[in-house]
Amino acid sequence: MAWQLIASVAQTRDREITPVRAGELEILLCRWQDRLYAVRNLCSHALKPLADGHIEQGAIFCPVHGGSFSLTSGQALTRPALRPIATYPVKIQGDQVLIDVDEIVQLPD
Repeated sequence: MAWQLIASVAQTRDREITPVRAGELEILLCRWQDRLYAVRNLCSHALKPLADGHIEQGAIFCPVHGGSFSLTSGQALTRPALRPIATYPVKIQGDQVLIDVDEIVQLPD
């Protein structure tokens, strides 16, 4: 595993999306009920950024067409999204947030 430091916990707030970069990848840190999740900033339906979306009930919602994805698995939960989005393991060390971009939890079809 290649863990990369991408943010501090203090940079995140509950129910908010924090855009970060991990090398060439645009990643979103999503904080829901004091847990952090990392997803790729790309809707699998419209291939548009998810950064301007919102978080609700453990899912991220696309700002373009409203499709939603599970923060834990990346699974598409509502139409028009049918394919999952990529999610990445998150590790907290003190106040540092690390993700492993080499270990994709869910790879889009």
